Amino acid sequence: ALGQVVSGLGSLGASAMLASYSRDDERQADALGQEYMVRAGYNPWGEVQLMEFLVAQQKARPSALETLFATHPMSEERLNDARERAQTQYAAARDLPLLEARFMDNTAALRRQAGTIRALQDGEKYMGKKNYREAAAAFDAALAKAPDDYAGLLMMAKCQAAMERWSEAGRYAAAAKQAYPGEPQALYVEGYVALAAKRYDQAYDDFAAFDKALPGNLIMTFLRGYCREQQDRTGEAAALYRRYLEAGGQGKPAQYAYARLVQWGYIRR
Repeated sequence: ALGQVVSGLGSLGASAMLASYSRDDERQADALGQEYMVRAGYNPWGEVQLMEFLVAQQKARPSALETLFATHPMSEERLNDARERAQTQYAAARDLPLLEARFMDNTAALRRQAGTIRALQDGEKYMGKKNYREAAAAFDAALAKAPDDYAGLLMMAKCQAAMERWSEAGRYAAAAKQAYPGEPQALYVEGYVALAAKRYDQAYDDFAAFDKALPGNLIMTFLRGYCREQQDRTGEAAALYRRYLEAGGQGKPAQYAYARLVQWGYIRR
């Protein structure tokens, strides 16, 4: 049963982080992006062109950026706001160069990783179809080209977890964490893998570290409570379950937490 939960790590982990940013944060990021472009000597219409490209991609290839657009769609509203800023606030910068050559120079290293990126995309497609062996082969091919690639290591960890190969999943998750220290999704995956392997102290620490790095994801409170419950630390588990419920936890985790609090006598029906 836990394997089925962990198999959803990809979408759940990414969505948890993306959803933590509000629409106001989104608008601020768009506005600051244009401001920084102008300060650096770029034409503000460059951001407009990027947004036009993303809107077109969203319509033509909706699966390509599915997770990102699930919570923060590249809407016509955002595109129109960028156009308005370029026409009004930054009208004086309309003749600044787009600096395509500088962009191409600065992204040359990324283009050299095209083979790795394609292999990762293939792996993601297989993961979506639950063809985990094929996904693992694709991720293996990507990591052969870029052994320390954070995204590749993390995807392979999720793939191994989906096959309930906990030892391998833990190894790749730890390598991802080492490749990009402080990035929260590796903590999230490593925590789930540790939980599946019944290493509750490590799982608790990973979930706590994730919560510190990216506050506001309620499920982390529930999972920490679950870890403490499995360690027979009922008082700590109850406090975390209560906090989870009071903060608005919903669904099966909320039902589980409530049932435990009733069973332990913390809540009377």
